[in-house]
Amino acid sequence: MLGRRWLGFFPGAGHPGRCWPIERFAQLADFLIRNDRLRPVIFVGPEERQMISEIRALFPRRASYSTNFRYPNWRRLQARLAVFISNDTGPVHIAAAVGNAGSSVD
Repeated sequence: MLGRRWLGFFPGAGHPGRCWPIERFAQLADFLIRNDRLRPVIFVGPEERQMISEIRALFPRRASYSTNFRYPNWRRLQARLAVFISNDTGPVHIAAAVGNAGSSVD
């Protein structure tokens, strides 16, 4: 993984029908922490702020959170990730644009 130990998640999406359950994101984060020793970063955009308490309750305690949604910061953070896992939404396209292949779940 090119020495990158950070794993990005974006559990939100503009349309509920395009969302993988938050519980599944959390289970995947836990699995990858235990098996690959990755550190999760959960990205939360303005539209997902209402989900933050549920996200914090479900994701492993070792998770970090990024709520800074200005494009330059977002781009820099995504470029440092080993992998980015997202619903089919804008952030997965930004990940691809900065050279992080990104994975969309559906």
